[in-house]
Amino acid sequence: MPMKLTAARLARLETLREHYRATLFEDVVPWWEQHSLDPECGGYYSCLDREGKPWSTDKFMWMTGREIWTFSHLHNRYRRNQAWVDAARLGADFILKHAFQPEGKMYFRLSREGKPMAKCLSLFSEMFCAMGLGELSKATGDAGLWAKARGCTISWCPGSACLRTRPCWAIPWRPSSTFIPTTCAGS
Repeated sequence: MPMKLTAARLARLETLREHYRATLFEDVVPWWEQHSLDPECGGYYSCLDREGKPWSTDKFMWMTGREIWTFSHLHNRYRRNQAWVDAARLGADFILKHAFQPEGKMYFRLSREGKPMAKCLSLFSEMFCAMGLGELSKATGDAGLWAKARGCTISWCPGSACLRTRPCWAIPWRPSSTFIPTTCAGS
């Protein structure tokens, strides 16, 4: 049975909405903009302490994909902001330049400069990259980003023809154990 929305509940929901909006736009996003972006080498620092200082300069591709998606999604959904598109592009350019292995899969972890640090088979790197590049494609109208996003998904999608009609994640399937690594070379 649906919950009745009384005036008190509506007021509470509005208070919570404003709290989370303020936390996101006045605290969380500015913190990541200030501390995570690496304008010198590209991409984002993944390993930051509470003060925003990197405790490692290694860059994890799953995290990079998530940041690309976050900045792009904020631009697409909440407020047009070129700084968010630029921040997303910083991560996308780093990924496109350094993150892909010759056979098309992604490296799991790169050095600050983009050298491979771990060649780990990870669905997360490709899926978060696909989500990020797809969302950035929407923000910029760049069809090349969309094609690369589809390529990331196709590389993991059983029967890659599924993307011609609907997203891969809409097709039920059970991943085999080959998708879950037991060790990561170079970790």
